[in-house]
Parts: sequence; C-alpha cells; structure tokens
Amino acid sequence: ADRAAASSRRAPQPVVDRCGHGIHACVLVCSRHRIALCSCRSELLLEASLAASQRLRIVRGGAISRVRTLELIDEVAGRPTFVPQHVNTRWGLIPVGEIRYSDVRAWVTELSQHRGPATVIRSYGILAAILDTAVRDRRIADNPARGIRLPKKTPKRRVYLSHEQVELLAHESRYPVLVYFLAYTGMRWGEVTGLRVQDVDLRRRRVFVQENAVLVGSKLHVGTPKTHVSRSVPFPDFLVADVQEAMSGKGQESPLFGDGFGHMIRPNSQDGWFAAAVKRSMAADPTFGRVTPHDLRHTAASLSVSAGANVKAVQRMLGHASAAMTLDTYADLFDDDLDYVADALSRARSAAVAPRA
Repeated sequence: ADRAAASSRRAPQPVVDRCGHGIHACVLVCSRHRIALCSCRSELLLEASLAASQRLRIVRGGAISRVRTLELIDEVAGRPTFVPQHVNTRWGLIPVGEIRYSDVRAWVTELSQHRGPATVIRSYGILAAILDTAVRDRRIADNPARGIRLPKKTPKRRVYLSHEQVELLAHESRYPVLVYFLAYTGMRWGEVTGLRVQDVDLRRRRVFVQENAVLVGSKLHVGTPKTHVSRSVPFPDFLVADVQEAMSGKGQESPLFGDGFGHMIRPNSQDGWFAAAVKRSMAADPTFGRVTPHDLRHTAASLSVSAGANVKAVQRMLGHASAAMTLDTYADLFDDDLDYVADALSRARSAAVAPRA
C-alpha cells in the first residue's frame, strides 16, 4: 500500500491542455516531455523537455508528418533557418510519407516559372534536407526529392573595389569603421557584427571569430560562424585606434560595433545607410560598382592577393574550408600568378644556363 501511494505521488497527474492546432483539448500525461493525444487528428504530439526550448514536433505512427515548424528546420540545418513560404505553403501540412517524386518535380517546375534559380534551389534544398532527416530517422525508406534537375544559377559578376574606392565608400558611410573592417578583413556581415569586445586582441591586431549574428525572418539569432569553425583574423594597423575607440566604455561581452547593447542588423538593401553610401559613391566616381556588404568580402580577397598574399593565407582569412575552395571562388584573382611563374622560370634558366651561341 505504501509503495502504491509513493508510486501515485511520483506519477504525473493528467492535465488538460490545448494541442498544437489550438482547437481541441488534449490530456497531458507526462509533465516532463508533455506527451499528449491530439483528438482532432489522432496524432501524437511530442514536445521535448519544457526546460529546453518548448519545441513542438508532430508525429504520426512514429513518423514525422509535418514540415512546417521552424524548430524542425533548426535541427536539419544545424542553425536557425528561415522557411521559405514556397515550402511552407506547398508541403507544410503533408505527411512526409505521402510526398512523391513526381509531386516534387512538378513543384520545382512550377516554381521555376515564377521565381529565380536561387529561390528555387534554396526552397528545394530545405525540403530535401527535411526528407533526408526523415530517411535517417527511418521515417521513410528513401528521399523522394533527390535526383530532380534544378535550374542553374547565372554567376553574378563580382565587383572589386580599389583602396581609393574603399576610402570613398567609408567617407560616405554612417559607419566608416565597419566599412573598413569588412573591406580589409574579408569577414562576413554576421561575423563582424557578432564580434564582442572580448574577441579583440589589440596587441596582435587580431579578432577571434566565434559567433555569427544573422537575421532569420524577423528575429536576430546569434550562433556559430557559417562553417561552425572559429578562426583568428588579422586587421590592418591603421584600424587599431578606431577599434580601440569602439571598445571604449563597453563591457567584455558587449558587441564591438554598434551601441554596445545589441548586435547591428544588416541595413536594408534598397534604402538603408549602406545602399545610400553606395549611391553617393557611384555619383562621385563613375567607375564605382554597385556593391553590397557581402561584396566587400570579395574586395578583401582582391586587395590581399594584390598585396602578395598566398592562397593559403587568403583561405584562412576568409574562413574557407580549403585552399581549393578559395582558388575555385577567386580563380580570376590568381591569373597573374601564371605569368609570374613563367617569368620566374625564365629568369632562373637565364641565371643557370649560358646563352646559346
């Protein structure tokens, strides 16, 4: 009797709660994992530990049956990811076990008629990643989205600014130090704005990149860098005084750039402060190309190569996974190296071999 009483005390008491659909009441049978029977669709709703992230998954017969939750996308991508409306509208309410190859192919074809290749490829990639996870979890036998031919993206022409043009852009900008930092370190926008005061080493002129502040939908998420690998990035000595001023009066965990309380958000691409600075720069210099904050990453690569940096140094600065990736991305910047190799071989031969009679 005592054991029965103790067992009853330990057992979670059922509590009536609303399900994820917000329509019917469900019985809460586990206070820790919130397992509840949804009477409106006879599905099992499982929300992981309340102390974790209050996330909701919809499961039918042990198989993931919905792809509409951002929390599921977070698990697939490994970081917060915005779910395109094209994915949510078409596939959000369809169980993964009912998705067919022909349906996905028709969707890609239809989407390609109204949207650009980049949008189609991104939307398809998120759906395919969700289904890959379902396969690995043994929810479905194979991925019906794989093997579909996608439209090809037309490579965007890169714009490389000169030192003078970077100076002009910084002069026309509301945040000149931020422009310098982007153009001379090659860091991504989220990496620069994710820097904290404690990440700066003024003596060595290095910043330690370990966080990335990215806007997902309408929310700012701070996580690991794109490659999930921390790195040390140098900055030029002419920026030491500006960086020191940016650190002044801030706590160690405060963002380096901005007001010190919150991470800066990427400016609007149409009428934000950066776009306005670009327009003024283009008006002052007819050769000034239209650039975005991310394009300054390409400028950093170009200026580094022009200064004599080898591909391995550029790779480490930019945070590429390999030197091969850097060469593939910026092959046009290394064309002059071929001429240099030929000239160097010619000079070496002339010094070693006597001229022919």
